[in-house]
Amino acid sequence: MRLFIALNFDDDFKDGICNAIERLHIAAASGNFTLRENIHLTIEFIGETENIETVKKAMDFVKWGMFVIKTGKTGSFNAGRGKNCWIGIEKNDKLYTIQKDIHNLLLKNGFTLDNRVYKPHITIGRELVFKDGFDIKALAEAVPALMYKVTKVSLMKSERKCGKLSYTEIYSICCTE
Repeated sequence: MRLFIALNFDDDFKDGICNAIERLHIAAASGNFTLRENIHLTIEFIGETENIETVKKAMDFVKWGMFVIKTGKTGSFNAGRGKNCWIGIEKNDKLYTIQKDIHNLLLKNGFTLDNRVYKPHITIGRELVFKDGFDIKALAEAVPALMYKVTKVSLMKSERKCGKLSYTEIYSICCTE
């Protein structure tokens, strides 16, 4: 199973993200846009494993207190035939701490993980090719400042169903104050 640990958002937060996606969609000639039901913030990508119980135990061990995240700058990078676009999250010590804690616990339990520096972001489009005249800097104008109170962290399964990427929550932890 392909797994990752993530924050899933409520409808209000997703509305703000979807507004930015719609504006990008108008400016793009082609590409893939994140579906509303797939909008999330990855805390740790685990990859292919059947060792779900160890992941759950690691999640149970981390202190997932409630905290608030805020959207920050936007950006893109070249990917394949176009650009991948994202919305960043403002620096948040709690988010970085829990990501580091879960990452280290999973490593200690034998998981092979990516060791890149954690850069929290919400992917909103992949391999986007923009129409002539579109300035990628305009992406920042399309993204409202959003805040989200984190009350739950989810273990997600990623799979393709009928050619469509689908994420399913298979376990969760409630964040207490």
